Amino acid sequence: MQPDLESQDKNKGDGVTWWCKILARIVGVVAAIVCGICAITTFLSGTFGFDGLCITSAVVMVLNCFVLLLFEAPICCAFCEITQPISNWVDKRQYWQKGAIYVGLSILPVALCRNIATILGSVCPFAAGVLYGLMSLGKKADRSEMLANANNGFEKFENESGP
Repeated sequence: MQPDLESQDKNKGDGVTWWCKILARIVGVVAAIVCGICAITTFLSGTFGFDGLCITSAVVMVLNCFVLLLFEAPICCAFCEITQPISNWVDKRQYWQKGAIYVGLSILPVALCRNIATILGSVCPFAAGVLYGLMSLGKKADRSEMLANANNGFEKFENESGP
């Protein structure tokens, strides 16, 4: 399989530093591991407590763990041939789209079952989603550009408010 050059070219000029991209991947993989461990704990507590919502929450957390691993570390799912096209598709997505998926999937388990394992297992994917959301904002402007924008905004404010 050849690497997808179109997605590499698209992500090259996005203004995000290389270390920030690697940090987001690492946070995503760690979030998947934590989410998987907490899913087992939530499942066991739901099974012993006969709580169907906690069992459902654990199933959603396992799904979240699989999605995070598939998106962030597709080499972990290399045994399944369907994962390569999905991984290529995800690499073409913008950062805010990945962030929205992670945040949405991390809210659902907490809405179903509120215990410490579910909350801990959902905070890490939520943090990965927030990190991707921050990456979607792009590069910060330099100082002179920010001062020029601030002065323009202040002049418009003075003109509208009157003498």
